[in-house]
Amino acid sequence: MKLSLFICTAILFPQPIQAAPQSELPLPSDGLELLQKVSQHYADAKQYSIESTEERIISNDYFRQWSKTVSIAAEEPGGRSHFEGQTQFGDAVEISDGRTIWKYHAHQYRYIAKPAAEAPAATKPSPVGLSEMGLLRAKNLRKSLAASAERIKSAERLPDVDLVVDGSTYSCAVVHIGRSDLKRTRPEEKFDQTIWIDKSSGTILKVVERSSGNSNGIAQDNEATTIYPHTVLDSPIPQSLFVFSPPSDAHQVNEFPSAMEEALGATLIGDRVPALKFKAVDGTITPIESFRGKTVLIDLWATWCAPCVAALPSLAKLANEGKEKGLVLVTVDRDEDPNKAAAYLKEKGLALANFHDGDGQIESMLGSSPLPRELIIDRDGWVVVDAQLDENSLRSRLVELDPAFKEFAPKAQANP
Repeated sequence: MKLSLFICTAILFPQPIQAAPQSELPLPSDGLELLQKVSQHYADAKQYSIESTEERIISNDYFRQWSKTVSIAAEEPGGRSHFEGQTQFGDAVEISDGRTIWKYHAHQYRYIAKPAAEAPAATKPSPVGLSEMGLLRAKNLRKSLAASAERIKSAERLPDVDLVVDGSTYSCAVVHIGRSDLKRTRPEEKFDQTIWIDKSSGTILKVVERSSGNSNGIAQDNEATTIYPHTVLDSPIPQSLFVFSPPSDAHQVNEFPSAMEEALGATLIGDRVPALKFKAVDGTITPIESFRGKTVLIDLWATWCAPCVAALPSLAKLANEGKEKGLVLVTVDRDEDPNKAAAYLKEKGLALANFHDGDGQIESMLGSSPLPRELIIDRDGWVVVDAQLDENSLRSRLVELDPAFKEFAPKAQANP
């Protein structure tokens, strides 16, 4: 059963978790001073657990979009952490118990596990795939709250109010920030933000922000409401947050597709390969199940695709090298004429097991995607690669997949 973020949240927080009841903290009457104090409260926390739900509406005269983002962030000493985010593009979780880091893409049924010592050091920013946009938000959640006062030069303290969050009522200090309170503004920009702060814990419970400006020369309005229903700063955190047990239908992989691969439609990675049936020109049918126990490389191509035909000789060489090591190469052409691909392979002297997708059934089962397209199915029938790869990248992925293919490693090229 697919594990969604909302189910995970219910497990992690079976009951509302708030800071321990205490008498109201003395809060400054000045809005800026109050917000600076609250921001410092987040920055100084040695351990924390925060959950947020944001609903955002972006609109102009011709467009209106509603979106929702749910984030969970928790950290404590010893390298233990839990970051979880769900957006319209998918949900992702990253958990560390201080020894192992797990990353799980629930909507893709796959996860990776690596020693914490192998976690890459923070370097220059790299592209983030759409499926991890929510995860990135979760990792920045505490930092964004700690920076709440950085871009303002003043703020207005409004009268206190009672605010209901998740069925509980809180006495709140309220801070309002207008456009004139910002340190920097653009001439066409409008800005209005209201922040509700729990007077007992000194934590933010709700933020409503409205802004407008130009996007590509078009006026656009942006309205976001964010609720923080669970916040713990420097208090005990449930240790279940730092434990990952992969769901029974999840598949472990070495790496997730890159942001570029994901943008190009690498959607089958981590899925069971569909029940494909390869039909030869003579009508013979070979089911994908007949290759179970072997690593299968499927190359989708056409004679009219220049990059496809250019790659065929290297694929034939790879197939010949791998046939004794458990590698099966299957090429599937998408030509209109069922005889054209076979004639081309014969003319070029390429001994490849080629099949013709005349009725489009294979394309329908795999999903439409630009050519060439390579899929690698592991020995258990899971799709572990679905991308456009050159020869060196393809060989490298096979080496990562199975030690039996270590001889496939691309040769280092000499510097000119």
